[in-house]
Amino acid sequence: MPDSEDLQAQLDAARRTIQALVARVERYQSSTAARDREATLQAMAHLEAIVEQRSRELATSESQYRTLFDSSPDLLVTVNTQGSIMSVNATLRHALDADSDVLGQPLSSLFETDSANIVRDRMRAVLDRGEEIELVLRDGRAVTCIGAEVAELHGGYLVIIRDISARQRLEEALQNARRLASLGHLAAGVAHEINNPLAVIQGRAELALLDATHLSPAHREAFEVMVSHSERIARIVRNLRAFSGPGTGQREVVALTEVLKAAEASVPALGGLALDVGPELTVEVERWQVERAFTNLFQSALDTAAGPVNVKVHARQSGGRIHVEVLDDGPGIDPALIEKILTPFATGTTPQVRSGLGLSITWGILQEHGSTLEIDNPDDGGALFRFTLPAASVSAPAAPMNRVLVVEDEEQLARNIQSLLAASGYEAVITSSAEAALQQLHLGWDCVLADIRLPGTSGVELLRQIKRSHPELAPRVVLMSGLFQEAPPDTAYLQKPFRGPQLIEAVENATTR
Repeated sequence: MPDSEDLQAQLDAARRTIQALVARVERYQSSTAARDREATLQAMAHLEAIVEQRSRELATSESQYRTLFDSSPDLLVTVNTQGSIMSVNATLRHALDADSDVLGQPLSSLFETDSANIVRDRMRAVLDRGEEIELVLRDGRAVTCIGAEVAELHGGYLVIIRDISARQRLEEALQNARRLASLGHLAAGVAHEINNPLAVIQGRAELALLDATHLSPAHREAFEVMVSHSERIARIVRNLRAFSGPGTGQREVVALTEVLKAAEASVPALGGLALDVGPELTVEVERWQVERAFTNLFQSALDTAAGPVNVKVHARQSGGRIHVEVLDDGPGIDPALIEKILTPFATGTTPQVRSGLGLSITWGILQEHGSTLEIDNPDDGGALFRFTLPAASVSAPAAPMNRVLVVEDEEQLARNIQSLLAASGYEAVITSSAEAALQQLHLGWDCVLADIRLPGTSGVELLRQIKRSHPELAPRVVLMSGLFQEAPPDTAYLQKPFRGPQLIEAVENATTR
């Protein structure tokens, strides 16, 4: 049996071993806890980084969505299953001047009354079945409306409202152009049958007035009436032409005051015309068209007033354009009509207030001359029209040359032309066909005045042959016709019927080329 000292020694050794084991266990536990804490902290940091990244991505996605939503040119609306508005994009807010006041309102509140009723009646068709319907917004614009369910909206819908007013205006303009084109074909046939005999009547009356010494006052007045009414008939035919399409493109230099006075004469009921236009202001325009434009503006002023109306025209030159203002003292333009007054037969506040065709024709004429038409109701009353015309400088005309070859198969008209030219100092020789004219080109001519519609070879073909055989004479060829403009581009052209001064001016311009 071991003694007490050995037992004590063994007990001490066991105690030390236990202490060492306890210390080792504590060190191990301490090390394990530290590693666990570090792993936990790392996991938490990683999770926080993921959450932060996802938050940034969500914020970016939401920002991109909001940017796309607000930047869309279409009007976008989100609605719930009951059709109440949950949000609208910036385009809609700006278009309808709507903000938070529309939130919670029914979708139909965005439309005018009749369209609002359609939306209420066909809400489910638009939202559930994706039908597209045409409506009118409460600001008067024509739109299409279509809806689609969006899962992210938890049963809600995205409604797309697209402005189609511009498309409708283009379609209306196309339909109007087609109508005018049909009228143009009719007018061309009418003109061909009217203009030649009208030119004969007009020419004979002018010739009689040139040698009026043997005429009694009553006979002189009768011939003056014939000339005046012949010109009126010619103006009616030209008006048909204005409805049918663009002009001839044949421009001339003319004093603006001369154009204005001619337009004033076409509106005899006008109260008065005051001109703030310098005599030196000249324009290079298609004269009859610009006369028609001013005539329409004067007539428009007269149509809006119960009685005679006064018109003032102010013009000034700036660079290559002449800026024109036409102001009348009438009641002004119906506010409901002013935005659509250039649309043919647009209606104002009452069915009796209509725009007619006059201003739409004027707008088209000005566009052909490189201008827009601005319309306004000044605060002090009346209506104001602003536009520009191409300016031109007048050069001194060269001395006219003398010999003119007239190619015209209408015998009486040809003789009228010969007499009118002779009265202005020209020697005019008549031939009735292009073939006969070609046989005489070698005799030397200062101008060739040829009808386009000739028997056999046409006037256009005659011009082509002159370009080949006598190119120096080609710039001095003037084509004429009772139909609307048929001459090739950059060719002098005279529209039948014409007055004596127009004939002489065309020949003078040709002989100075």
